[in-house]
Amino acid sequence: MYYSRLRSVLHLCDRVVIYLFIAASYTPWFSLREFHQSWGSFALWFIWITAIFGITFQCIFHERCKWLESVIYLAVGVWPSFVVIHMQEWSGLDLVLLGGLTYVTGVVFFKLDGHVPMAHAIWHCFVMVGALLHYCAIDSFLIVG
Repeated sequence: MYYSRLRSVLHLCDRVVIYLFIAASYTPWFSLREFHQSWGSFALWFIWITAIFGITFQCIFHERCKWLESVIYLAVGVWPSFVVIHMQEWSGLDLVLLGGLTYVTGVVFFKLDGHVPMAHAIWHCFVMVGALLHYCAIDSFLIVG
């Protein structure tokens, strides 16, 4: 009984952290790059508000509306890529977009969990590669010195 409840709580935390991770991955780009007009500020606020919405959705509807959960993950993860076209400097975006494509490709395995052996582990491998690509982009193009 105790382990069942603990497993449920940890599973919820795993899903919640995905939203935090996505928003945190975009924050340096929206904070440290210059945008035409005020797109950067708008995008920064929007990504965090959307992440908070996703977290709230997870806490209320966890495991009850899985298709909408996937749509929200993809929206939070993909939407900011449409804002980066308003950046004045595009260096490093190839790594960011490649990382994003890696995450989106991993979603296929995320959705196949329970149907394909090791699908969830494969999903996490895609997440690690996407995170590494985003880290390399931030380290190479945003950190000065």
